[in-house]
This record gives sequence, structure tokens and C-alpha cells, in this order.
Amino acid sequence: MSKKLISLVLVLAIAGIASAADMYWNSDVAEGAWNVASNWKLGNTATSPVSTNVPLTSDQAWVRPSLNGFISAGPVTINVTSTDAVTCRLNMNSGQMTLNIQTDAVLTNSGTLLATGYQFYNTSGGVVNVDGTLINERGDATQITVKIGGAGGGGSQTININDGGVMTVKQTALNNGIFAIGTTQTGAGSAYVNINSGGLLDVDSYTFGALVTKKMTIDHTGLMKVLDTTGAVRTQINNDITAGNIAPAAGSFLAVWTTGGYTYVPEPATVALLGLGSLMLLRRKR
Repeated sequence: MSKKLISLVLVLAIAGIASAADMYWNSDVAEGAWNVASNWKLGNTATSPVSTNVPLTSDQAWVRPSLNGFISAGPVTINVTSTDAVTCRLNMNSGQMTLNIQTDAVLTNSGTLLATGYQFYNTSGGVVNVDGTLINERGDATQITVKIGGAGGGGSQTININDGGVMTVKQTALNNGIFAIGTTQTGAGSAYVNINSGGLLDVDSYTFGALVTKKMTIDHTGLMKVLDTTGAVRTQINNDITAGNIAPAAGSFLAVWTTGGYTYVPEPATVALLGLGSLMLLRRKR
């Protein structure tokens, strides 16, 4: 290999490393679009330069309203309106914020730098509204984890997956993605996931952490799909329903995927109705 070619390779490698950045939402903007470069800064101080580009798949996107130094702790709203909004990891904490992924919009967390693709914790009334698509996926052998929960002073964290909205947590190489609810850091706070009518949560696996207040509600026609290669997920789901961690509405169901396809876990009211129907049939036969 020639010296010129070696030099070119080194320059490209250094440029690739240099392009990775921690990008901070410019909270001087109370409400703004994700894909506007001036809504991001390349640091969390008053003198940090405003970015000339929006986050890339090699960047971490930080939304930290009360820690950014150059702004107050006031509420922040971010709107994802396009299909090309990307980041390596979205980290939302320390303040009141709302992230709206609007209809037909897509936000993709690639997790290319860190296994944790998305973290949402230690906020005060933080909300993510998924009307479009929130993708948390890796294609290599590294596990990707999405966390929602409380830390430090606590606060409420809520993810709403609305009609037509889709949220995924998937490691496409080894099916090793984890959606962790109520398990970020330690401390007070609450974590809520609402799969509303027509919403879809598609995950390799899920877990509930030690946070006292956490719950997933599934409305009628809302759906959670969970991978199950060992047969243990059905038991896990039933145990979480019994414990109150999962609260399915009447008529809703959970899809459990195995290598043979999807099967469905009905919610308790449906099971009760099926049991009542069976008893009525037995009485008629008698």
C-alpha cells in the first residue's frame, strides 16, 4: 500500500471519528423541529456553538433542559416531522419535555456507538407521543436496550403509542433487544407505557424494573408483540398481568412470536368470558 493511500485512509478514519458528537437540544428554542440544525448545539454551555447539521447516526442526541447550562429549566417540545430523523442514542432527562413523533414521521435510534439506544428518565412530566414510528434497532451482534424510568429526584415518564404509531426495540441479528420499564438508575419517579387503540409495540423482550410505580396499559386494538423462543414469555406476561404491571383493556391482546408464527395471549376478562361460555355450553348439554 502506498504512503499516499495510507495517509488517505488515516485522514478518512480521523474524519469519521471527529464527525461523532454529543449534540444538545438548543433549549433556547421552546418548541421546534428535530431536523433544523440551529435547534441543536455542540455542547451544553452558553458559549457552545450552534450546530450546522442535525444529528447523524454517529451522534448522541441529548435533551437535558435543566442541565444545559445556557437555558432555564422550562418545558421543551421537540417535533419529529420527517422520515430521516436519526441518532445513535436519544437521551432525555433532567427537565420537563415533550417529544412528538408526528404521523408518517420516523425517528431511528441506531445504537451504533452505545448498546443503549434510548434513555428517558429523571424528568418532570416528560412525555413521548408516538403517532409515527420510533425505531430502536441494531443489525449487529450488540444488544440494544431502551430504558424508561426514574432516577434521583424522580418525576413522571410516559410513552404514548397512539393510533397508527409504532415503537420497536429489536436487535435484528440475535433478537437481543430489551425494553426496560421502570429500571433506569435508582430512585423515585414513575414509568408509564400506554399502547392506545391502533398502536403497536414490537420488541424482542421486555422487563419491569425495581421502580415502584410502573405500568403498561394496552387499549382495545392496541398490540404488543414479544419474541418467545423458549415458551417463557407467556408465563411472564400472565405474571405481569396478575401483578398489575400490564393492564390490558377488554378485547385487547398480546402477540407472542415464536419460530412458528404469532400466537395471542388474551387479557383476563376475555379468559373469564371464554370460561363462562364453556360453562353455559356444558349446562346446555346436560
